[in-house]
Amino acid sequence: MKVKDCVVCTAYHQRRAHVLAPHIARRAFIRGVSPMVVTVEFMFGVHARHLGGGSLSTRTRTPGRKLPTGGTRFHMSRCCNGCGTDLGDVTRAEVNAAIAGQDLPDVRLECGCLPQNENGAAA
Repeated sequence: MKVKDCVVCTAYHQRRAHVLAPHIARRAFIRGVSPMVVTVEFMFGVHARHLGGGSLSTRTRTPGRKLPTGGTRFHMSRCCNGCGTDLGDVTRAEVNAAIAGQDLPDVRLECGCLPQNENGAAA
């Protein structure tokens, strides 16, 4: 299956395009290539993680850090609300939503476990 035929990866790219565009443009400028080249390379990486059963998430994963007092400082992690897979660190928007008592955004697409309908399209 090619990247452009993968419903999950295509939906992921469409949903994340507004966030990825500045990073892709910067990388393209630094390398002196078209933004499309960087986009295609990025999507091949996303698709490889998807086919390998990994998360599509590009979130950072901050490890726990030992404190001088003997304790450990942990960063909050976000898990998929579909399958429970750890996706990485929470975003500032997710923390603000939790503090305000709002529902957290659906991250099943980021995980790759987004359900599909009988036509193969993302539901």
